[in-house]
Amino acid sequence: MLVQDLYERYSRLAFTYSWDRPLAILGLQKRLARAFRTQGAYGLFGTYFARLLLWRRSGDRLMTRIEQRFRARHRAPTWSWFSKVGAIEYLDLKFQQIDWAEDDFENPLNTPDSPSPTTADTGEVAVTLRGQARKLIPPEGGLANCIILDEVREDDINFNDLQCVVFGRDKGWRKSRDANYHALIIRQVAGNIYERAGVASLKADHMTKEGYWVTIQ
Repeated sequence: MLVQDLYERYSRLAFTYSWDRPLAILGLQKRLARAFRTQGAYGLFGTYFARLLLWRRSGDRLMTRIEQRFRARHRAPTWSWFSKVGAIEYLDLKFQQIDWAEDDFENPLNTPDSPSPTTADTGEVAVTLRGQARKLIPPEGGLANCIILDEVREDDINFNDLQCVVFGRDKGWRKSRDANYHALIIRQVAGNIYERAGVASLKADHMTKEGYWVTIQ
C-alpha cells in the first residue's frame, strides 16, 4: 500500500520534460528495492510484481507515451507506467483474496538471471516480460465496461485486435463463474511481440481457455 500510494502521488507530478519522469524516481526505487530485499526496475519489484503491474490510468483523462528523445538505454517497456504521461492508480485488489496466475507469466525480476537493481534502474539491461496471451471473447454487450485502455477510449477500439494475459484471479475462481480474472490487455506489434494496451478485470467466458507464450515489450 505504501508503494502504491507513493507511485500514485508521483505519477501526478508535472515535469518540464516528460522524459525526466522515469529517471527522477530511481533513487526512491533503489531504496524500496533494498528495503524489500528484492529486485526493482521500471516501477516494479520482484516482490508484489503482478500486483504492481496491474495499474490503470486515473479517471477519464487518457495517457500519452513519453517521447523517446532521451537515450535508448532509458526507454521503459510499455507495461511500465514509466513509459506514459498521466496519473495512475492501481486495481483495487484485496490482500489475501487473489490467486496469482504464476503459470501464465514469468516474473522477470524474480529469476536467477534478474538484473541487479542498480543495473535495471538505469535501463542498461532489458527486462523481458513473457506471458500467455489469450484471445478475447466479447459478450453481447461488449467489453467496454471491463477494460480500461491507456491511450484510447474503450468505445474507439476493435476488441478483435486485443488479447489478454492473466496475472491474478479472485480466490474461488475454480468454482465461481462470477470470479474476476485480472489481466493486462495487449496488442500485437510484430510476430510474437506485443505491447501493453491497458488493463482489465474479466470473467472466465470473456477469454479463451488456452493461451500461447508471447513477449510483451
